[in-house]
Amino acid sequence: YFKVEAMVAIPGNVLLFGIREWGEHYDAFNYSTRIIAASYAITEGTLTVSDDFREVYSFETSVVPESVAISSLAYDPHNNQLFVLTSYETGHDDEGIGGYLWRLPIADFEKGIAPQLVKKADGSPLRFAHKAEGVTVVDKNTVMVIHDDDRVLGRQNVTNPETQFSRTLNQGFLDIVSLP
Repeated sequence: YFKVEAMVAIPGNVLLFGIREWGEHYDAFNYSTRIIAASYAITEGTLTVSDDFREVYSFETSVVPESVAISSLAYDPHNNQLFVLTSYETGHDDEGIGGYLWRLPIADFEKGIAPQLVKKADGSPLRFAHKAEGVTVVDKNTVMVIHDDDRVLGRQNVTNPETQFSRTLNQGFLDIVSLP
């Protein structure tokens, strides 16, 4: 059993698939930061994916306190790097969900070097209070992260905006992240 949670095309006609869950069965799995690759071609408007699927990358996430897994991938053509978005689900309230953003230069990806956790100006990890689900590159120094809190509404009184939030069912959240 495995669950694909992300897909991105990178130079060289390669598709990358981020694997969020890996295990025996849909209810007997471990969270994953594995990436599978396959080559592809587009001929006369038709996408053909080769049968050369292979695991090409995996990384440790012990620098963050939660058990996280891949939730999105984005290729940054301006800086020739990947953004890897991870999220966690440790509980059914606002403090039990969240996410982190990682940078992975393509050269490091090809060498199997660990990604760099995106940090705030004070050096602490950029941690999303909401469950991070998607990332896209806006420009050379900006990404947008979209969240899906899975019906978690949070609380009325937020005392720690890094781990808590308040919203209604009709609200969604996104973050615009400026990077140095």
